[in-house]
Amino acid sequence: RALTGAHVEPLTIVHARGVTSGMLHLPPDRRGPVPVILGLHQLAGDKDDFDVALGRFREAGFATCTIDLPAHGSQFDGPRLRAEDQQVAVAALDHLAGRPEIDRRRIVVLGGSLGALFALRTAAASPRVAAAVAYASPFDVGSGIDLSVPGIQSNFRFVIGAPAGEPLGFWTHDFHLHTTIGRIGCPVLL
Repeated sequence: RALTGAHVEPLTIVHARGVTSGMLHLPPDRRGPVPVILGLHQLAGDKDDFDVALGRFREAGFATCTIDLPAHGSQFDGPRLRAEDQQVAVAALDHLAGRPEIDRRRIVVLGGSLGALFALRTAAASPRVAAAVAYASPFDVGSGIDLSVPGIQSNFRFVIGAPAGEPLGFWTHDFHLHTTIGRIGCPVLL
């Protein structure tokens, strides 16, 4: 970011379970309010590494915002991730919608893997989302986590605070989209 001279604003987002940090990138040649993409990172990722993936969107005229999900990035030692933590992304959307440089009618949420799960849950929870993009999204983490590779299991165990030695499926049963899909009212790209 320092090399490109990008305009980056650090954000503090207050939500129901505490605070998280984020970063807002505005496109280089903006005129008036611009559309924004809220990017939600993958398991074991953070706002900084996901921000890099959004550079082409800024070149196309979008503002981008990334946040740290609980137990990730700046929140690594903070509260553990919960299935209802789309509330963190909803709080970020509310913040973005109140900014004059953002076109609040054109807010997109985009996520990959774990971030995709939360992007879809956020689209279901917030009327602010005009479109959602979810790539490599799990549908039901609890139904398959005990069969996943050990690295995914250990990372998920850490971020949700599940005790060692207990079946992980028990602790992840609420991380799913079963009741979410029917509540999404915007276009979705999977």
